[in-house]
Amino acid sequence: MKVINLFLITYLSFISLNSFSQKNFLEGYYVNNEGDTIRGLIDYRNWKETPQFFTFKKSINSEREKIDLSGAIMFSVSEENYILAQVDVMVSNRDRDYSQEAMPIIIREEVFIQLLISGEKNLYYYGDHFGRKNFYFFDDGIYKLFIYKKYISRESTGTFSRENKKFIGQLNNYLGDCQAIPSITKDLNYNKLSLKNAFKKYYSCISTEPEYFKKGDEEKYNLGIFGGYSRAQYNNSLNYLNTKYSPSNSITFGVNVERVWKRKNEKWSGINSIYYTSFSTDWKRFYYTDINNSTMYYYQKKFGYVKTNHMIRYKIPIGKTQFFINEGINTGLTIKRKYTYEETRVVDSTISITNGIYKGDSNYPSYNIGFVGGAGIKAKNISSEIRYEITRESAKYHGSIGVIQRWEVLFAYWF
Repeated sequence: MKVINLFLITYLSFISLNSFSQKNFLEGYYVNNEGDTIRGLIDYRNWKETPQFFTFKKSINSEREKIDLSGAIMFSVSEENYILAQVDVMVSNRDRDYSQEAMPIIIREEVFIQLLISGEKNLYYYGDHFGRKNFYFFDDGIYKLFIYKKYISRESTGTFSRENKKFIGQLNNYLGDCQAIPSITKDLNYNKLSLKNAFKKYYSCISTEPEYFKKGDEEKYNLGIFGGYSRAQYNNSLNYLNTKYSPSNSITFGVNVERVWKRKNEKWSGINSIYYTSFSTDWKRFYYTDINNSTMYYYQKKFGYVKTNHMIRYKIPIGKTQFFINEGINTGLTIKRKYTYEETRVVDSTISITNGIYKGDSNYPSYNIGFVGGAGIKAKNISSEIRYEITRESAKYHGSIGVIQRWEVLFAYWF
């Protein structure tokens, strides 16, 4: 139940923090209809579709302004450039839209298009909320559409899915000063990655660097090391004697690998950790018959673990600082263990003391799994975090279940 409650609390925190942090104002600028460059902050959304408006502030404390097609001829934020243009738009170009017409339905619109590559030859992109993709090149002073369409061909032998790949011929003409272009475009697909790769090979072919090349949305990785203080408490499901187990204080240290999803504004990431920690506890049990006959047991249990965490992290940027929360699963492998006891027996007032290794030790598994969650703050390359972990160890002995609850205060350095 504690695990479920913690999961629900963390889940609700994700929702509330996500709602709280919907805005992401970054340095940017736009050019108005008079040709003036207006610098300030633009709410960057890492748009999947090409935006047709944006939210602008002159400074962090200024009022927000909504700038649409009527107020800007271009804007730039987070190394992305959008240009106002009159272009042909294919409105029947969706992967799931099929018809028997080989030519797409085209309309003329004024929209923002995204610059993907500029230099000797340019490539632009426009995508709408219906999932329709349109790519353009600039030639003879106008933006020209690369044409592509999937369609159905009904033939005597059956019905087939076909493709109108007119864009390949257009590319061969547009990039024709590279003799290798026909072999590059032969099996090209109509998407950002394929077209950008074709242009990249073109620039390599003519031994020229593009003036601008829009980086992809590939993921990036961060490596960090961490260490800190751990305090853990053990309990057992068969604790019918209400035994008081002593808390465990130890040091934790390990390595983090963060996988950042750029498509999610770099706010979402996966955190994988491998680290070492330990756990020790002791307890006493006393059996009393009378003043001359009694037995007291003193138990001590020490474990060493190599553990891994697999978590999802959500980051909330505030200026140059990031607040974050994360949750996930925890797995552990026991690499060392020591389970000892001391028996003090009084029989007819005679005291005897026996030390030994508790045989029940072999009943405890070498592998355990649990839940982990936490929150912290990061500034530059340094982060600190408070983390909670709960793991279960199902022992074969009497079917008991051991539960370890652990709080950790961690500090990390990121390279």
